[in-house]
Amino acid sequence: MSDLIVTGGMLIDGTGSPARRADVRVRGGVVAEVGPDLAPRGEVVVDARGAYVTPGFIDSHTHLDPTMFWDPACDPMPQHGVTTALLGNCSLSLAPVRPEHLEEVMDVFCFIEDMPIEEFRSGIPWTWRTWREYRDAMSAKGSALNMASLIGHSMLRIFVMGPDAWKRAATGAEIEAMCAELGDALAAGCFGLSTSFFDVDRAARPVPSRLADEAELRALADTPGRAGHGFV
Repeated sequence: MSDLIVTGGMLIDGTGSPARRADVRVRGGVVAEVGPDLAPRGEVVVDARGAYVTPGFIDSHTHLDPTMFWDPACDPMPQHGVTTALLGNCSLSLAPVRPEHLEEVMDVFCFIEDMPIEEFRSGIPWTWRTWREYRDAMSAKGSALNMASLIGHSMLRIFVMGPDAWKRAATGAEIEAMCAELGDALAAGCFGLSTSFFDVDRAARPVPSRLADEAELRALADTPGRAGHGFV
């Protein structure tokens, strides 16, 4: 259904303008024309009388990072009109990760977001180490939603510092290594960086991002800033 015309609905176009009666023509999956009383030209006709027609919603705070691997449909998000989701919030992401840190990464993610750890072990392929490799795995799997992904500060610290990520501030060399991995992720299409100032793990330890000092936070914030990306 890449070619269709949605007729008779009340259009809310996302600009802040009042709702208005308008038809929407879609060609090749792209909105091609908006206006009153458009004539069908062989497209599939969707009768939207009595309904609102809007652009797809963007859910800017999700933890669908693991879910998309065991449920690519991301049910019921599309049914609610969501077409784009932002992943990797709250300093938690699925990348970067080293095999020797996998259990603690899964455990802190599952505890904070109340997810089943067995699904993490069996339903996620874990074929990546870097965010760039994770992007390729996401693309290969596919999803019903457009996915934008943040890189989690806590996971970035664990990736670079190992167990010390839970204990202390980073050294200058470790900060450089975190910024390098973040920079490569941003160059590969990562949306930005997320952090947390209040989460704890199952043992009530502050998550690694909470141990970052001002030098680390400034360096990490400057990295997406220079690339024109976001910080959440």
